[in-house]
Amino acid sequence: AIVVVLDLVIVARGGDHGLSTGIVNPSAIVSGSLGIGLLFAIISYVGFEATAIFRDEARTPERTIPRATYVALILIGVFYAVTSWALISGWGDEAAVAHATDNGATFLGDTAARYIGVIGADIITVLYFTSLFACILAFHNVSARYLFALSQRDILPVSLSQPH
Repeated sequence: AIVVVLDLVIVARGGDHGLSTGIVNPSAIVSGSLGIGLLFAIISYVGFEATAIFRDEARTPERTIPRATYVALILIGVFYAVTSWALISGWGDEAAVAHATDNGATFLGDTAARYIGVIGADIITVLYFTSLFACILAFHNVSARYLFALSQRDILPVSLSQPH
């Protein structure tokens, strides 16, 4: 939610040099490193596969799981595209590249401090670190669910398919 607030503030203020048009400029879209772009795209979608892992909790998984997966993919894609556009607009096209190159680890926090103040940047930092903890916890949960699902389908020992 705090990133959506940041996006809205940047768009409402019009960015540093107006809103970026790079999102609709074909030469800007295909410029840069293809490898880094693909890496960012792949990492942005980590976690959407949880819809399939937790299918046993759905009443009608044949209908619910595909819907949830498509909705998750669309929402994630739109969220990251809009946020990337807003962050670039917040600094201006050239300055965004320079600032992200020099301060990549603090780019989001620096932008938040600039547009929503130090408190907004602190909230983003705290939520970032708590989300890292949540990712570690989710990794363990998903690993257990994979073992459970594989053992239910007789791929792993049956003793792993019995919840306790």
